[in-house]
Amino acid sequence: MKHKHFESSPYLQYKNFHIELNYYIKLSAAAIDNLLNESNESNFIDRLDSLVRNAKEKWNGFHISEPVFELNKLRVQLTKTGVMWVYSAFDVFLNHVHSLCSQKNGKSSIDLAEDTPRESKRLRNLFSTYNWDISQITYLEIVYNYYSLMRHCIVHNMGKASTELIDIAKSNEFKKAIENWPTVKENRKLSPPPEIDKKGNIELNPHHAITYSDVCYRISKEINCHILIHLGESYFILSSIKKNILDANHLHHSNSKRVYGYLKDRIKKEWKLDDLSDSFLREFLEENGIRQKVLAKYKLLEHSNKS
Repeated sequence: MKHKHFESSPYLQYKNFHIELNYYIKLSAAAIDNLLNESNESNFIDRLDSLVRNAKEKWNGFHISEPVFELNKLRVQLTKTGVMWVYSAFDVFLNHVHSLCSQKNGKSSIDLAEDTPRESKRLRNLFSTYNWDISQITYLEIVYNYYSLMRHCIVHNMGKASTELIDIAKSNEFKKAIENWPTVKENRKLSPPPEIDKKGNIELNPHHAITYSDVCYRISKEINCHILIHLGESYFILSSIKKNILDANHLHHSNSKRVYGYLKDRIKKEWKLDDLSDSFLREFLEENGIRQKVLAKYKLLEHSNKS
């Protein structure tokens, strides 16, 4: 595939979020577990108080009578914040995608079957609006629905599972999706989803937030490919030319001293579009009627950088 490293701005933003979430969850969980490992020490309560007092914040210390209980609760609360953060970040991603792609050949959303899960509806509407093939991500739809519904239960139902979430958890389709999940490393299994106890409580662990984000990240990678096909490489090349030469007031650092090399550097840095030769860019500028304008502005910026 040409431009296999391409990264649209919505995708890059979600990719960076996914990395940041992994750091947040893993480092926080490690810190909590490290404290739990020390909880049998005789002076543990005093140590906790000291740690709180010595944090670089304007607060006093406090006495926790049941630190192990509170720390285990904190692991759950960490997971809840992670799940909520994933939902919000992916919502921003989908909005960004629609805003970008609606510039070309969009159509009104179609009416989907009434039994289409509500979280899938938004995805399916996006794909249908731009005539994209959704078949590459259908395997993860039910898992995406599960974790998105779980977020709603956390936010709107005090962490109690809804009937809809329980039904998905019990379904054979969901169990098969978890069992057959294509993991990054071979012969590995997807981390098991949260258990739901008899009272309807969702038993959360930190890895659940990462799993949810991974599901969304896989969707974002597929959408990223569709964005390039939908808008075409010309859209992104012209965007870089406009930003870095025609509308620019200075040149960025580049290893090349020629306009085509400079443009290749900027286009690769901004979009990771590769396989662009000097001759291709020359013809591209000619076809778009802007070659002389770009050359003249580049010389002007080059002179300005030297002065």
